[in-house]
Amino acid sequence: MLAIAAAGLVGVLVFLAGARSPRDEQRIQTQFDDLATDLSVTGHETDLVQAARASRLRRYFLEEVQIDLGEEDASIDGLSALIATAAKFEIPSGGIQVAFVDVRIKIEKDQAHANAVTTVRATRVSPADGKREVDAREMIFTLERRSEFWMISRVAPVDTLERVGESASGGS
Repeated sequence: MLAIAAAGLVGVLVFLAGARSPRDEQRIQTQFDDLATDLSVTGHETDLVQAARASRLRRYFLEEVQIDLGEEDASIDGLSALIATAAKFEIPSGGIQVAFVDVRIKIEKDQAHANAVTTVRATRVSPADGKREVDAREMIFTLERRSEFWMISRVAPVDTLERVGESASGGS
């Protein structure tokens, strides 16, 4: 009887531990929140601080990451290239604030791969006149589970519909 009660208690504890541990979607969302924090800068950083910030990208991206920025000849192949690009990125004097807006996450059936579609928003403030400039682009992130961590393996823009006023035929 004692063995059955002990087994039942262990079962309840395992269930509670599973219920309390963060789900994969929550882990990925937290990772995007942390990445946004690491990408956001005040604009008053030394080269050494900027290099250290760029090096922190290792926490989020696989060594063989592929990043397509959506423009011809605008791709980054591999983590080393990404870190080098981030380290030499010219930060606007007013800084830049990065946010991942409306992250939609889909875990694949194999539980080892996921996709996240989000709008990446970068806001810059001009120190001269205080005006805010906002750039936004919808991107898809492909992630792979490595142990308990979700790592980004690919980033690409999401094709959007062409605006009617910008079509080659003049729109209508």
